[in-house]
Amino acid sequence: RMEPSGRKGGPKQVTPSMEMAFNDAQQLLYAQDYDGAIAKFELVLAMDPDNTKVMDTLGEVYMEVGAFERARDILNQSIQKMPNDGASKYMLMGQMLSGPESLLAFTKGCEILRKDLRAKANRGAAKLMGVKQKLIAGLCSIAELYMTDLCEQDDAEQQCDKVLNEALKLDKNNYEALQLLASFRISQQNNPAAVEALRASYNLWKDLEPTDDKMPSYEFRVATSKLLLELQEWEWAQELLQTMLEEEDSIAEVWYLLSFAYVNGGAPHEALETGEMARRLLEKAGITDPRTLTSNFREGLVTNF
Repeated sequence: RMEPSGRKGGPKQVTPSMEMAFNDAQQLLYAQDYDGAIAKFELVLAMDPDNTKVMDTLGEVYMEVGAFERARDILNQSIQKMPNDGASKYMLMGQMLSGPESLLAFTKGCEILRKDLRAKANRGAAKLMGVKQKLIAGLCSIAELYMTDLCEQDDAEQQCDKVLNEALKLDKNNYEALQLLASFRISQQNNPAAVEALRASYNLWKDLEPTDDKMPSYEFRVATSKLLLELQEWEWAQELLQTMLEEEDSIAEVWYLLSFAYVNGGAPHEALETGEMARRLLEKAGITDPRTLTSNFREGLVTNF
């Protein structure tokens, strides 16, 4: 249901026409009709210009369709109207910003979520878990910033360690936080600890069916395989990539990564077969110029084939 805006002087009454337009917008959003959903949410916002919840949802939809300038504008409006309510607008802004500005946005979002977590402490595990997962996602985003944009800061390593510890204290079985911890340990040149963290993450989902809601995204698992290759865990990488190809066998990069695992794991015949499959898929996609590939992918192809 649509909630009234918390304007000064009392909440605005939700009229039947507003409720109907809001429900229509939600249905269009569920159907992934983003243009239709945007039109309806804009209509609702015109009826209730101070409703920050509608602004936050609308900002997210604009982000989804790549209208980042409009998304930033509407989320900034929400921030100005209710700066201490609603973490999602700060998390969305953090994704669209970079460096210190992104850090400020994610930090504010996490601050609001910590407050929400304290307020809901006695409301049951299910409600708490939803807030915890959002907070963990925000903390992981901060950790990623300290490993990339902000890695030159004097306290980057300490801050990254701090937020990852907080994330895993909230949920020691969060596979995203564990995998990010593995990446962080690699950056510290502590490969044994990286393997330990990655194994803990992998064990949480390795036996799940691809259709299971708890299964990490394909993109996440590609990232897992790259960390395994960086750690020279050739057989483990082969195991993961083979199962991924059983699920989806039309992605050239996955074939290439498997070939890389084979060639370094002492299986040259399998390396040639999988490398050839990667080449064919690239040709099928119209990629014949090596300069269009990422540097690591290109160097690997040249070196191994």
